[in-house]
Order: sequence, then structure tokens, then C-alpha cells
Amino acid sequence: ASIVLFSLRIPWIMCQQPNDVPSGIVNTCNGFYCDDFEPSRSDSPKGWTEVWSGWFTAWGQPRPARPARDTAFAIARFVANGGSFFNYYMYYGGTNTMGRSGGPGIITSYDYDAPLDEYGFKRPKYYSLKALHFSLERASHATFKASRPQPRTLPLGSLNVTLMLYRTEGTDSCAAYIINAATKPSDTAILSKAQWNRILQNESMNQIETEDVMAIPPWSVTVLPDCDFDKAYNTADRVSSSASKLSGDDTFITHSAIPTRWVCSNEPIGVPNSTKDSSVVHSDSPLNLLDLTRGTADYAWYEPTSLPLPHGNNVTSVRLTFDGILDYANVFVNESLVATTLHAINSGIDGTIPVSPLRPHVSQKLSIFPPLRMQKRDEAGYPWGASSLTVTIKLSPASRPNVQVLAGRLGTSNYGPYYFENALMGITRGATMSLLDAKNTSSVPIVGWRQAGFFPKIPPQSSFSSCTSHVAAMTWTKACVPLPPTYRVSASYGFGLVLSGMRKGQAFVNGRYIGRFFLLNAQYAPSQGTCVASCQGAEACEDRIGSFQPWTCLKGCGEPSQKVYKIPADVLNSSSSCDVHHAEVVLLEEIGGDTSDVRIVEVKSGFDMVQCDRKVSEVVDEM
Repeated sequence: ASIVLFSLRIPWIMCQQPNDVPSGIVNTCNGFYCDDFEPSRSDSPKGWTEVWSGWFTAWGQPRPARPARDTAFAIARFVANGGSFFNYYMYYGGTNTMGRSGGPGIITSYDYDAPLDEYGFKRPKYYSLKALHFSLERASHATFKASRPQPRTLPLGSLNVTLMLYRTEGTDSCAAYIINAATKPSDTAILSKAQWNRILQNESMNQIETEDVMAIPPWSVTVLPDCDFDKAYNTADRVSSSASKLSGDDTFITHSAIPTRWVCSNEPIGVPNSTKDSSVVHSDSPLNLLDLTRGTADYAWYEPTSLPLPHGNNVTSVRLTFDGILDYANVFVNESLVATTLHAINSGIDGTIPVSPLRPHVSQKLSIFPPLRMQKRDEAGYPWGASSLTVTIKLSPASRPNVQVLAGRLGTSNYGPYYFENALMGITRGATMSLLDAKNTSSVPIVGWRQAGFFPKIPPQSSFSSCTSHVAAMTWTKACVPLPPTYRVSASYGFGLVLSGMRKGQAFVNGRYIGRFFLLNAQYAPSQGTCVASCQGAEACEDRIGSFQPWTCLKGCGEPSQKVYKIPADVLNSSSSCDVHHAEVVLLEEIGGDTSDVRIVEVKSGFDMVQCDRKVSEVVDEM
């Protein structure tokens, strides 16, 4: 390998690498569990570079939640089986600001159900892992000095548990790990103190005695830092702290007042008409969106240069089919939005586009085309992805239709067969046209396209005018949104932007792009796993034991994947055209939304509660 040529005297650590790694490189494990992993060479440490403490959330999916006891169990079992070091992914949840989310389709929040959530609040998982870390540190004097022992099976009643006993002969250094990997709730192993003393003395075990017994719950590890029977920690223990509980009036969030005035500005529809615009590219078939944007924007406009329409009046309508759309597309005809592949099941999109005095001709029914599953690209079955979209257009003798397609991405894939610059985006398999009401109804390909990347830029103040809360497609809307009254004195809390009435687009606060928004409810099948209320965290799944997968415990089923978006503190502190009591919020709405519930909230108890939004302290006075 080329990295060996650097001749560095420190080891290179390569995660998830095959076993044929060259000398000087330590291959490690990433995953939910790594106790069975072994490095390629016996002289390498056994490392876990990514302990997946939770999992990411994609648009249209519930939020995965990994129980604290399962995370602690996996780590303790890894250390018990010779693990030398471990790192978390993630320990502190984050935010994909500036549209930098990965793919496929990760939401703007990267909370990840991490021990510290997106807003910095400590989950119960934090306290469980803190207790685990303390017990592992206490056991390190023996665990990392003695040779790895051979696993020993202990028959405890009808159960067989595993003992990993680290002890250096001739010294008092001793640490023990008792692993109960059973997955039935009733499979609790009982170990008596007398049995344990005999184990330490290498004597045969007798039957369980009635006094001084230790319970080892299923799917848990008991850590005995000094091999002392009465100084045990178990990974199934529920560790809490008063700091993690709500205080005062137990409100989850504090709302600011609703802004009293919004202004709007139209975003031009379609590819720029200027012949001197160097961003406009002509080709026979649609080009990759990433090539048109160089990966720096979410959108590209596509327009057929001409449709192969027949002469005469025998054809009254045509059918256009756009194939292989990734990640999604909105179709406009003569600047009217007529179809979209954005999935709308229970998402609040009822098919009616809001009426706007700025674009009154846009009031019509919207055709929604649920995405089709692309076998090689969309293996996870997300409720969006590669789609075929069909639009029927009625022809008019007076004019010919102008078709504009806005293709968009929901993040760029960073793994799998198509990722980064190899990702497929836009109209990836071209388009065809069929004549209706004609004898020959065969499809013909549409050859010849104008296309350009679309880089959203907030319009100048002079282009905005007063508007209602109902926002039409491809409209910029802006307001000075009141800040919560405690903003200036509440440094310990975070702040979020509620966008529960807006459908799809991009959000800016005080001139800074904070990310994508998308009102898409999480789809859920009961067979997937346990689904808990969005107000609850993974602790609601603590009694579910066994191997964890992202669908094992889910939060927010049937609710929007995200409706409150974190505002970084430095963004709120930056200057804007509003006064110090307000933040300037600018939204680009792609398909039509409602600003009547847009507001800024003070987050007082963490990510899960603010997404729940079930119990709030309202500020009713208008500012």
C-alpha cells in the first residue's frame, strides 16, 4: 500500500478493512457490535473505531433509537473479549447546516440518538455509558495487563453464561466480566456469592445458595472491577440523574410570538433565457445534476428545447414520461406546477396548491407520483428515490407548452455503489413523449435539452411585496420572526425554527443558510419493530432485548421526520435587517406551503421533546 512508503513510526488505523492489510496498519471494526471481530495480525490491538450509538434518520422514516442498555452491553462484551480501545460514532449529535447532509436523503438534523443530543442535552444513555466507563476504568488495571483469558462457561440453572476472568498469577490484580447473552425476558441468571468464591479458587460449583445472590439479566454484562462480588456494575442498570429531568413548570419548549407580516418574491421558473448565460448547457439527453452544479447546490433546471409535436389538430394532448428521477423532481408547464415525485402520504400535501396573488394561475390540483424503487440505487426502500413521472398536457392551437423540470437532491450518497461524484442525480434515464387521441400511440424519445444548475440566492429587498400566509410554488417568503423573550438571558438552552406548515425547500436565518426542510411524515410498518411516541427516547425500548438494528426501536412514526430545525447560536447573534428582538427568516418554498405556524422556539429539554411539541409554554403577546 502507498501509505507504507511514508515510513512513519506510528500505526495507521484503517476501519472496516479486509484482513490482508499490509504491515504497519491496524484494521479495526465499525458497527453496532464488534465483540467477534479480530484484527488481521495477532500483534495488533483489537480496536472499535465506530461504536454506532444510534442511527441517522432519512426523510420519510421514523427516527431510530438505540436503547442505553444495548449500547452498554455491546461495549462491555467487546472489552471483555479483548477489546483494547473504542470510539463513538456519534457521542454528540449534530446538525447538517448549509445542506451538507450525506445520503441517501438524511434529514437536516444529525441527532443520531447520541448520548448528547443535537442541542447538547444529556440523554439517559449518557448516564448509563458514564457508569460503564467508570467501571471499565476501575477494571483496567487487570483487563489491559493480563493476557486475554479463554472464555469459561458457567452453568447457572438452565442458563449458560460466559465468564471472562482477567487475573495475573501471583498478584492481586483481577477483573471479571460475566456475560448473559440470552434474549428472553425471563432468562435472568442467578449467581451466589458462594459459587463465585469457588470459581475464584478454581473449585467445582455447587447448587445456587439462597443468600447473597447476584442477578445477571438477559442481554447484559456484569463487570466486577476487582473480582469483588459486592462491587458489581451491570449494563442493564438504569442510571439516571436529576440533571436529566425537567424542572420548574416542566415545559418542553417556549414559543415566541407569530410574525404579523410576511412578504414574498417570485423565483423565476426554468432555465435562464439569456443566450449569454454560460451556465446554460445544451445536450441531446439530460446531464447529471452533480455535473451541472459541481455538487454545490441542490437543484438543476431541465427544459426540452423542442417537443416533437405533430402538425394539425388531430392530437389534443400528449403524455410526457420522465424516467429515472433522482432524488426527486417537480414539473412545471408554462410556469405552473403540475406534478411532483415528492411522496405525500400523510404529509399534509393534499394535492391542492395554495393560491397566491403573485401567481394566481398556479391554483390547481397537483399530481403526486409515489416514487418507484430502483433496484440498484434505492436498496433501503425509502419513500422517495428513483421515479418515473408522467404528465399529460392538453394542447392549445394558440400556443405550444413550455415544460420546465426542477430536479433536486436530498443529500449526496457517501457510501454504496453510487456515491460522491459517481452518484446519479437529475433525470438519469431521459424522457419520452406519447401522442394521445392518435392512431399511432408509440413513445418517441425527447432529444435536445437546455439545462442549468440552480443556485438559490435571496432576492433583493425591492422584489418583495406583502403576501398572505399561503405561499405558492417557487416563492421566497420573508419575515422578522420574534425571538423568545428569554433569548438574551437563556444561554444554556438551544433554539429551533418551527416549519410545520411549510412543505419543501430551504431555510435561511439572518442571511445564513441553515439547511433543507421537508414536511414528510414517517412511514412505518408494525412488523418493523417497536414504535414509541416521539416525546419518548430509546429508554421506552429498554425492555426490548436482543441484537439491535435501525428499525428495532423507532420514534415519531406517522409524524414528520423533522419539523423543528436547530438554529446555531452564532446565527442568531449575527446582524440582519430586523431589530435585536427579531430574527430575519427567509424561506424558499418549492411546492407550496403555509407560514402561519412559522416561529422560533427555545428548546428546554432536548431534541426528542422539541420534535414532539406536545406540551409548550406559549407566549401570547404579539411583539
